[in-house]
This record gives sequence, C-alpha cells and structure tokens, in this order.
Amino acid sequence: MRARHGALALVLIVMAGCSVTRTGVLRRLPEGPALAAQVVLEGETARVTIVDPASGERLSGLLEPVGDRRQHVPVLDPLAGSGVAPGPAGPSGASLLAAGPRTLHLAGELRGDGGTVLHCDVAVEQRVRLSGHGFCHTVGSGEGARYVLAF
Repeated sequence: MRARHGALALVLIVMAGCSVTRTGVLRRLPEGPALAAQVVLEGETARVTIVDPASGERLSGLLEPVGDRRQHVPVLDPLAGSGVAPGPAGPSGASLLAAGPRTLHLAGELRGDGGTVLHCDVAVEQRVRLSGHGFCHTVGSGEGARYVLAF
C-alpha cells in the first residue's frame, strides 16, 4: 500500500509541473513579415521566445496575469456528454473544461539581445486547446512599432 501512495504522489507532482508549448507568430503591423514564436504556458504564465531571422536578434520574456482580470467565458462546453474526464491540465488542456472555459489576460516585456524591448498584452483562452492573441509595441525606441502576437 505504501508503494502505491508513493507512486500516486509522484504522478501528482509530475502532473502539477506540466507545461503546454504552442507555436505562433509575431507580425509587425500593418503587413510585416511573420516571425516564428514559441510560447510555453505553465500555470498562469507564458514564456515567449522569438528569433528574428533577418537580424538574428532573440527576444524572450515572461507574461504574467494582469491583476484579477480573469473572465469566465459563457460558452457551451464542446465536450459536454463526451468521455473526457476531469484531471490535471495536460497537452490537450481538456481538464480545463472541468472549471469551465475562461480567458486569462497576461502582460509583460520581451527583451531582445540586440536591445529591442516589446511590451505585450495577450488574452489566453483556456479551452480544450489553449490559444492566445494580443498586441505588442516597442518600448523606448520612439518608433512605436505595433505587432500582433498569436498562438
């Protein structure tokens, strides 16, 4: 019995540390080139990494919840009546349905090794598949370039 409880505790610890990785794009507005973005969602934060192939600059940063701006989205559960059981959030994000779909607002800065700084505000929809969409703008450069980040 003791080994069984130990195994269960190990499974719970591993599941609590799960993260979900999404690929997306950062596009300069109005019609700039799309840069590949990697977004790792863990808990209520997102770590974003982007590499500009033209300049070689690597931008990265952590987006965190903005105050208490979590919203429950009044949408029908697409898996209602299905065999999906509640459980810890995994790569599919299916267990997030147990608490109902919601939108989490995240913000933070992406800092580049070439000196670029972008401030980003993103809404992450937590459903069966986690996805996000938001805007970024340059900080301190005076140019004020705007970007769309989607994943």
